[in-house]
Amino acid sequence: MGDDHGEGDETALLAGGNPVDILQRYPLHLAVWKNEISLLRRLCINLQNKDLMEERDPHGRTPLLLAVCLDYFECAQVLLENGAVCGNSVRSPDGWSAVHEATCTGDVELLSLILQYRDFQRLALIRDLDTDLLGKLREVPDFYVEMRWEFASWIPFVARLCPYDICKIYKKGANVRLDTTLVGFENNSWTRGKRSLMFVERNGEMAFHEIDHDARIVRTEKSAAPPSDVSDDAFMQLQSAIPTDAVLQQRMRTPVMLTSLDSATIKFERARSGFLWRSDKVEEVSGHACKVFAASNVTFVTRSRTEHLTDNDKKALREELAKNPLNGLFSSASKGPVDGTEPSLATEPDVPLVSEEQRIFNPTTVTCEEYFDESVELGDRDIGRPKHLSKRQKSFKANLWLCDEYPLSLREQVLPVIDMMASTNAHFAKLKDFITLHLPSGFPVKIEIPLFHVLTAKITFENIYGSLTPVESVTYTAPAEDGDLPGSCKIDDSVFQIPDDYERGEAWWRDDLAAMEEEEVADDIAATLHSELNDGAPGSTGKSHSDRHRPTKNTTTLESRRLEEEEKAQIEEAVRRSLQGD
Repeated sequence: MGDDHGEGDETALLAGGNPVDILQRYPLHLAVWKNEISLLRRLCINLQNKDLMEERDPHGRTPLLLAVCLDYFECAQVLLENGAVCGNSVRSPDGWSAVHEATCTGDVELLSLILQYRDFQRLALIRDLDTDLLGKLREVPDFYVEMRWEFASWIPFVARLCPYDICKIYKKGANVRLDTTLVGFENNSWTRGKRSLMFVERNGEMAFHEIDHDARIVRTEKSAAPPSDVSDDAFMQLQSAIPTDAVLQQRMRTPVMLTSLDSATIKFERARSGFLWRSDKVEEVSGHACKVFAASNVTFVTRSRTEHLTDNDKKALREELAKNPLNGLFSSASKGPVDGTEPSLATEPDVPLVSEEQRIFNPTTVTCEEYFDESVELGDRDIGRPKHLSKRQKSFKANLWLCDEYPLSLREQVLPVIDMMASTNAHFAKLKDFITLHLPSGFPVKIEIPLFHVLTAKITFENIYGSLTPVESVTYTAPAEDGDLPGSCKIDDSVFQIPDDYERGEAWWRDDLAAMEEEEVADDIAATLHSELNDGAPGSTGKSHSDRHRPTKNTTTLESRRLEEEEKAQIEEAVRRSLQGD
């Protein structure tokens, strides 16, 4: 580890042969590269422009991502203490987050640190609201709209478990409220309730409320100080975000998965109708005439990294995938290519977990000058542990229903709200990724998107302004007959008020299915699915999925039972991963 040298650190760095321009252009990165803790701490404290904390080096890494890839725990700690962002919004050019990279180092302490600050920053997510975003919300007309989410899967048994939900969105000034009814999965069915997320501005101060109307509990996060500010409340929140040993061990024994949408291959074409005289297809959705487009080559890419796994873990994965008939659908790691899987991109042999002293995170000896010189092409050389990477992809066909004269503006009204919700909801994050593509002109009244390689969602915008079905506390004004005035609505202030008798309590969203990662509800689904596959749904008179695939008593063997158990485990894993983000 680097030593705390004192005030002569800058001189020492230059004396080591580093050009002056590297120190001037990438001071934080250079201090990390040299693992100079005291210099890095002073640079962070005296940093005039906090944006430099997220500055990218020539290889697209922030100082924190660089520290994580090099497995420099103290450097990462200093950066996080001074406000470095470690959430999913900060990723490498390949899409890997600090959590991904920390996991792949195999360093449990580093992973614990990154997870702790990631969750701590989520607790204070209201701090990160962009003032420009809030300004745009104030300027655009108020609105009410409902979003119907219909989930589907091309796997029959998984499809039977897919739910639907109607999200109600209220926007008034800079205030936004989202109501949802889908809250969990218990006793072989989805559980419903009344939950709300609210972003509320009062007297120039923003607050984020999470409300459980059934339990009459609310949790509030007000505009918070940066993580570097010392306070009893911030310290308690930081301590409460320390991950458990079970969480850490689970991550260290599981391949790191990253799913993304390959936007480069997507093509949009007008759907056609008719036989002899074909014409562009137009359908009515929620009272609006919509052009129908077919989206082809919607490719969902799943990448998996396994360099942090032990040889025994990798061997067990390969054996399971080789023997399981569903490996082409759910495989997350493989010795070689399988159906739909590209060959491993790793050029180095499998490296088992070893001690701190034996780890090498610059195996190709990239020099400081080479790394920070934009004109130097490193080719296959890079810092960090050699990647053991496999890649799979699946193509979907999706449809879009676009309206040229929809009452709402996608860019000015809807996208800012989706931006706010995407920070706490994985499904909204996927929707944001899709609708920010170069879609054909028009408002996407109905849209199909992939959420995971076995799960898709169809989202429909409906009941705009409460024009189709009356909504409490929303007053609808119809458009003028002459067309001079568009339709609108007035939202009562009571929508954004919390009843006085609601108790303050712990946040429910941290364990909700909408959370970005590691939802406990996913484990509940997997456990329930496992039970249902074994015993059939309680009260069901027909055969369950497991009954249809279970061999008869005369033909049952130990091998068939083992294969059946592996199939169940793979389906459980698919459902679990479909509920979590990247």
